[in-house]
Amino acid sequence: MSNEEHLRIVNKLCSYFEELPPQELPPLAHEMLEFCHERHVMQVVMRLNFYFHSRLYRKVLGNTENVRLGTQLMHFDSDDICE
Repeated sequence: MSNEEHLRIVNKLCSYFEELPPQELPPLAHEMLEFCHERHVMQVVMRLNFYFHSRLYRKVLGNTENVRLGTQLMHFDSDDICE
């Protein structure tokens, strides 16, 4: 599989992270990390980081202004991440 095809699949699967409740994320994340062990693993790690920041840290921090600023700083376009 070419790098472009692999990246396209990784981006598509990572886009489903946002729709998952926290209890369903670990199996998909595990499979994604296995699938990406040679390339594009940083894409998965960044999406997981964004997922946990936007869902879990918001509850812990409680200050929505700080969370909103952090989320804006962490927002990224999946095509902009280096391979």
